[in-house]
Amino acid sequence: FRRFLLLAWGVAALVNAQPTPPAQTYVADLAVRLSRQRQGIGKELLRHTQAAAPDAYMTLLAAPKAAGYYPRIGFRAHPSAWILDRGAAVSSGPCSPHRI
Repeated sequence: FRRFLLLAWGVAALVNAQPTPPAQTYVADLAVRLSRQRQGIGKELLRHTQAAAPDAYMTLLAAPKAAGYYPRIGFRAHPSAWILDRGAAVSSGPCSPHRI
């Protein structure tokens, strides 16, 4: 993995890139200060991220309040993301811990 942090205009994006095929770029913690939103800053950070690995898929973890924004700039939802709520325990489920 290659990890880098993009900083611009008081905004930060943490990016993890996997350079081996199939190449993946993971974006987490992209946040734009409220007073700087709606100026294209977040979109520009994503463009710079894409330019760093132009042939990679980009996977982005969005804050719930921002989830409606990303489809408008070309992202599509992915059905295999999972969330464990705060305070919830990981259960053993139907599989035995000895099988893992």
